[in-house]
Amino acid sequence: IVVSQQRRARKRKGSRAWRDANRRIAREHRKVAARSDNWARDTARLLIARADVVALENLDLKNMTRSAKGTVEDPGSNVAAKAGLNRALQDAALGRLARWVCVKAEEAGRRIWLVDPANTSRGCAACGHTSIDNRPARDAFCCTGCGHNAHADLNAAANIAARARACEAAWAAAGAPPLPRPSPRLRRRAPDNTGTAPPHQPASSGPGRLRGNTPHRGVCRTAG
Repeated sequence: IVVSQQRRARKRKGSRAWRDANRRIAREHRKVAARSDNWARDTARLLIARADVVALENLDLKNMTRSAKGTVEDPGSNVAAKAGLNRALQDAALGRLARWVCVKAEEAGRRIWLVDPANTSRGCAACGHTSIDNRPARDAFCCTGCGHNAHADLNAAANIAARARACEAAWAAAGAPPLPRPSPRLRRRAPDNTGTAPPHQPASSGPGRLRGNTPHRGVCRTAG
């Protein structure tokens, strides 16, 4: 894509060659998006096949990838570093992966818990001590309270799993009531007219539309 963009820069804007270059760039972007979507779908399918319950952080990706440029009156700081982080987050396609996980969970009848992401990377999975000093390096975690050492990602994953287990226990203690379906869906699906429960209404916060009335297919709930 970068090479195609450089070639377009050498064309006269508005010319036939410039328009052809634009079409070529758009085609390459579509190919990249298709590969990303295939990866997210296949990864979600593997995750759902290996687990009955899945835990995800309830991340606000829109705010996470917001520009740090600021305004003329209040300019931002570390703009270049934040721009690089934004590109990395967008390339990782976390939102696309989360949506496909919800789709595959609904198809397989799995539960998904969206847990509060606060301090999952700073809190100790062994003792619960939370401090910014627990992260001496990007990939390292060393608890200043109990001395627990682990890879930072593994420690954060353990914290996410612990919060999901707490949600699962609270849900079971409440009698395992029907949970809301994930939203939005990535594709349309025929209604599931089993008659086992009243139909769930689509979530009003998302642009997707949910169908069917089986109460425990791909349930999704935000929990702290």
